[in-house]
Amino acid sequence: MSTKKNKPTKQEVKTNVSSDLIHVQHELEEINPTVFKGIPVEQKEEIVKTIVSFKHHSGPLPDPETLTQYNQIITDGANRIMLMAEKQQNHRIELEKQAVTSQLSQSKKGQIFGFIITLLIVGCGTYLAVNGHEKTGIVLIGTTLVALAGIFVLGKFKKEKST
Repeated sequence: MSTKKNKPTKQEVKTNVSSDLIHVQHELEEINPTVFKGIPVEQKEEIVKTIVSFKHHSGPLPDPETLTQYNQIITDGANRIMLMAEKQQNHRIELEKQAVTSQLSQSKKGQIFGFIITLLIVGCGTYLAVNGHEKTGIVLIGTTLVALAGIFVLGKFKKEKST
């Protein structure tokens, strides 16, 4: 046998809300007995509703209710806000594309210049070794190759560590 809870009626909801508001009103009066001084009884409930009501929205766009209110204030206000959000998103995407393209270009240039410098150093080391400065040429070529190997090993190590 299943027990299915019935939805509360509008009258029950209204009664619960009213009793909650009365409870809040009593708590406010306990904190400050003169909080409602000079306010007619029929307005107290409206004031408590205003104090108790809280609306929260998080996100890049206003909630639908607020968009509707913008439409009432500004001609086609909601559409203008949506267009503004779309333009901002497209702008961010374009900036990210430019950043990635720039990083790739910089990396490629670094590899090309590194290769050219390596060729120059190895060429100079070979020239020195052939022209009577064998030790200097070998040291120049050897240190260059060790440095290159170190760069590749460290680069691979950093990639593995970051993932």
